[in-house]
Amino acid sequence: MNIPLILGKKLNGEELVADLTKLPHLLIGGLPGSGKSNLIINIIDELAARKSPDEVKFLLIDPKMVELNNLAKRVKDHVYQPVETEPGVPYTNFNDACAAISGLCTELSSRYDLLRESHCRSIEEYNRKNEVKIPYIILVIDEYADLILMTDDFDFVEDDDCDNQIEEDEDFEHGFSFTTNVLRLAQAGRAVGIHLMLSTQRPSSYIVNGIIKASFPARIAFKVNQKKDSRVLIDRSGAELLSSPGDFIWSACGELDFAHAPLSKDCQQ
Repeated sequence: MNIPLILGKKLNGEELVADLTKLPHLLIGGLPGSGKSNLIINIIDELAARKSPDEVKFLLIDPKMVELNNLAKRVKDHVYQPVETEPGVPYTNFNDACAAISGLCTELSSRYDLLRESHCRSIEEYNRKNEVKIPYIILVIDEYADLILMTDDFDFVEDDDCDNQIEEDEDFEHGFSFTTNVLRLAQAGRAVGIHLMLSTQRPSSYIVNGIIKASFPARIAFKVNQKKDSRVLIDRSGAELLSSPGDFIWSACGELDFAHAPLSKDCQQ
C-alpha cells in the first residue's frame, strides 16, 4: 500500500486497513466527542512513523484551533505549508486556510505540468521513472463545516444558476474560490498524489452535498443525531444507533463494516 490507513478493528477482530491512494479521499462525520479527531490523529501519527517526509506530507487545517496542535509538533517534518507560517503549526485562520488551499491548487497544476512533460499518467509512474520523487500530500481539514459556513454561501454549489449569481455578486468571490478549490482538489488530485481527509460534526445535505459525496466514495460515520444524518454520510441509517465513542460504520465501494477506532494518546485522560 502506498498510503496505508490503520482505521481500527472490525467486530470479528480483524484490522480495518485501507489504501488512501485507492479510495482516493476520506470523509468522516459524527457528533462532537464521537472520535473523529482521535481517528485523524491516529492515522497521521501512524503514517508519519511509517513514511519519511520525502514520501508523505500533510497540509493541516484546524478551524477548532486545538485538536491538531500537539500532532503538528510531533510530525512537523512532514507538515506541508504552502503559505508561510510558524513551522509545525496547523492553519486555524479562515483566510490562511483559503490561501493554503489555493497554494495547494497551484501545486496541483504544477504536478500535472510535470507529468505531461515526463509523459507519465500518475505520480506512481513518475516516481518509478525518476530519481527525484514527488511526495504524496494529504490535505486534512478537521471541521470542514466551520470553513464552509464562513463563506456566507455554503449551499451555492447546489444552485443550477450559480455562475450567473457569482457574476452578479462580487461578495461571492471569496466563498466561491474556497469551495471550488476544495472540489477541484478532490476531483483532480488523485493522479498527482494529492488526497483529502475531511471531517465534520454537521453532516447535513448543505455541507455534505452531492458533489462532495460523489468525490468521496469512502466515508466513516461515527455516532450522529438523526437517521437523516446517517443517510447523508453513508446512504443508509444506522450511525444514529452507535453508542460508545470510537464506534463507527465504514462505507467504501459497496463495502460496509462496523468497527472501533484506536485511542490516541492525545485523547487519553
